[in-house]
Amino acid sequence: MQQVESIGFIQHWGFSRQLNLAQPHKVQQNILLLAASDLRHILQTCLENYNQEVELTFYVIEKNKESFCRTLLLLLIMHIKNFTFRERTDLFLEFFGNTFIRDSSQLILDKLIPYIDDLISKETKYVSGLNQIIDLKECKFKDRDEMVEVIRSWYSTQEFQMEKLRDQRLRYHYGTRYDARQNLVDWDYQMNLTEYAPIIHFYHYKEWRKSGIAFESRFATYPTPNRTLSSYIQGKNKTTRDNLLVRGYWGDITISPYLSFGIYTSILPEKNELFKLRNKQQVSHSVTVSEFNVQHMIQLFDNLTQYHLDFDDKPKKKQQQEDQQKQDLETIKEQDEEQQEKQQEEEQEITEDKDNNQTQKVVLNTTQVLEIYTEPLQVFKNLKLKIIPIFEDVDKLYDKKKFQKFFDSCFIGFTQSAKIKDKKMNCIFKDDGIYQLKKLSRHYCRISKIFSSIKKRGEIVSLFSLIIGWIGGWMEGLELRL
Repeated sequence: MQQVESIGFIQHWGFSRQLNLAQPHKVQQNILLLAASDLRHILQTCLENYNQEVELTFYVIEKNKESFCRTLLLLLIMHIKNFTFRERTDLFLEFFGNTFIRDSSQLILDKLIPYIDDLISKETKYVSGLNQIIDLKECKFKDRDEMVEVIRSWYSTQEFQMEKLRDQRLRYHYGTRYDARQNLVDWDYQMNLTEYAPIIHFYHYKEWRKSGIAFESRFATYPTPNRTLSSYIQGKNKTTRDNLLVRGYWGDITISPYLSFGIYTSILPEKNELFKLRNKQQVSHSVTVSEFNVQHMIQLFDNLTQYHLDFDDKPKKKQQQEDQQKQDLETIKEQDEEQQEKQQEEEQEITEDKDNNQTQKVVLNTTQVLEIYTEPLQVFKNLKLKIIPIFEDVDKLYDKKKFQKFFDSCFIGFTQSAKIKDKKMNCIFKDDGIYQLKKLSRHYCRISKIFSSIKKRGEIVSLFSLIIGWIGGWMEGLELRL
């Protein structure tokens, strides 16, 4: 019980790195995300297939509405036009992993909630690029009403005492060892986390365990509770013992949000440079990796340009670059400058007309306005991305004809790992389907059609054993393809 309580009854982020779930040489792909907890696999799959002729449709099965509503918010943040890529990255990570946010972030959240509300309610007053990405055809009216209640609880007018509620969770978790909690944090880091994710720095992990703030933006202060991390679980009244819903912070307090975007990148040369070792120590850390991954995705999805870090700090090359820039400026003639200015003015007029048709403006305060893309980002549009949430047990899909031999690949989160033993699950996947099984902060087991009969043509087809534990848990499996 203590292990489940520390991980959280509701998962707001995943406990594994992002994966590319698309199969090569397939034009249309249906991908099932079973208890993935966040959108890391969706973004990574789009990132690695943005230049392919592929149509991606993700079916997201989540037990809790809060997880998918946070996915909608993070996607909407990516569609803010008049914010720089860096500002969108900071805002994305702030809502993703921090228990406290900036006052300005809460003000932005209040302006973004109507877009999600109208998306769920099928209203047309507030329109964003998500209207063409999110398809709620598998949601019942009851599910939509619950989603609306969730996002409306994020308004700044709704009281939520994050500091008190999180402190209650911590005191219950540490128990009589509360005064020695710093030593326990050190033990958890050294004995459990460093083996799987050594790039997570102890300073960041310790600070997150203490305050709940994982990603800091420059010298900003974080006084406002992150209401997107609030959720409800079933409880009982202490006096009457009646069933009721209890609002609180029921997420993770031991593993950290760094695993989703901070322990892996598929982009070169950052894949090699960020994970270098010097004197058996990591040169970089998971916060830098997370910021790079998110900013690279946002910039690429927006305008198809790639963002890279500058690893060359040699002063000689910097001086050479500065000298070359000066020479280039001197060689430019006045006539060329005038012509360029005229061309730029004409291009700006054209782009402004286009942007006015593709964005919707919302007044943020007296000095700032939010501009939201009304069309999906370029990569999402090219991939014809569709995200379809399903708020019911996966067992109910087995009897539906439209899902028979339907999915090309699947990711199974650790909370639903027991489904791997159900042979009926094989009926909803194609013959060449691929499954990705996640376990708590360890490795993956890539399996092709392990749900078939144990014996076929006199050969043992598959054997799989699964034991789920905390971070120190282990898994072993044997894979034989059909």
